[in-house]
Amino acid sequence: MSRIFGKRMCPHGGSRGSVPERANIANQNTPSLWWHPSRYACQLPFVFHPASDERCEELKESVHFGNHLLGSSCVDQGLKDCLGDRGKLAAWMETIANEALSMAKLPGICHPELQLTEVEEVWSSWIVDSTEADLVFNFP
Repeated sequence: MSRIFGKRMCPHGGSRGSVPERANIANQNTPSLWWHPSRYACQLPFVFHPASDERCEELKESVHFGNHLLGSSCVDQGLKDCLGDRGKLAAWMETIANEALSMAKLPGICHPELQLTEVEEVWSSWIVDSTEADLVFNFP
């Protein structure tokens, strides 16, 4: 979400939770993370990305689809267990939104069996269709 939130989302460097060069958690370098109250995560717009759209790599720069993606797709492995269960889907979306907030990105969802209307029924904030994302992502 660097184009929308800006590269320096927090006014003070001390507000940043980790820096990639210095963050070594469980012997893995982690991306730069930001500290935010998690209550704001549910206010983020969720990006719905149709699985048939091939702009996945481009969107991954500013949209977080999960930490366990299948190959080079935007489909998270944990999402398959949530299909058909609104409660599980809502919990999964809240988790992704919290992760996205800490990464200064928008949360996103993508699965070939998931429809935009199903996502709209579950998420309380607004949904952005990635096929219309030029309105959101292409700031000058």
